[in-house]
Amino acid sequence: MSWPSFWVAVVFSGSVGFFLSLASLWCVGETGATTYSMVGALNKIPLSLIGMMLFGSIVKLSTVIFMGFGLSGGIVFAYVKAMEAQEDRRKS
Repeated sequence: MSWPSFWVAVVFSGSVGFFLSLASLWCVGETGATTYSMVGALNKIPLSLIGMMLFGSIVKLSTVIFMGFGLSGGIVFAYVKAMEAQEDRRKS
């Protein structure tokens, strides 16, 4: 493979992957592994909603209920983390 455009694409792809991994490590270091994992899980909800709208999927009641459970869990998690941070500030 000696096509210049191929090598440009390979270098670009490798660079983007490297910097994405670096950004992920920085995010884990700043927030914590649990928060990073929760954000990774919760980003599926808006993606699912956008996919349903774009592709005209049939929305079932069970789908809405399960998305609600996922969103509720994320809200409870965020609330608990905020309360923990507030408690840590009081102790300091």
